[in-house]
Amino acid sequence: NFIRDKNDSDILIFADAYDCLALSDINEAVNKFTSMNCDLLCSAELNCHPFKQFASRFENIPRSSKSRHIYPNTGLYMGRVSAIRHYCNSITRQQLIKDYTFNNGRYSTDQGRFHVYYLARYGAKASEGAEGEVGSTKASEMEEKVGRWAERLLKKEGKDEGLNIKLDHDCEIFQNMHKAPWKDFSFESGKLRN
Repeated sequence: NFIRDKNDSDILIFADAYDCLALSDINEAVNKFTSMNCDLLCSAELNCHPFKQFASRFENIPRSSKSRHIYPNTGLYMGRVSAIRHYCNSITRQQLIKDYTFNNGRYSTDQGRFHVYYLARYGAKASEGAEGEVGSTKASEMEEKVGRWAERLLKKEGKDEGLNIKLDHDCEIFQNMHKAPWKDFSFESGKLRN
């Protein structure tokens, strides 16, 4: 509802995190975001949560960074309102709950939703297998659901919507702390650096 009356070109920063740090003030964050030439930027972390069986999918998506921060963390993201609106409208809450709940249907997550959204755009092939279970859902069922959502997404938007979605692999704007060893950090000019 918040973005309903916002301009498509406005930039929105979303923060809902206890294990993430914003490494830039608002002006620096907007300047860095603009220089990254993307429509939506999501923070990245070391942990593939909640769908650990998709880890190899993210590892196989080409990227220019050598960083180990390769999995989306939706505790912090920013983007043009048009891109955030597209993400929010790409699947209904009811469909999300139906397709992407686990632990006997008691838990769904926006981070899981973003994982599927990102993979549907950049790395989803239902034939690429994952092993294991997520709660009571077999990995093969999750693969099938990702494939179905990718199909719906591509049919709905066409093959190339033109949206450029990136992860902040190098932690230029966002730093996720979960599983990040403190030895990887230093302070430079009063700012945490990874």
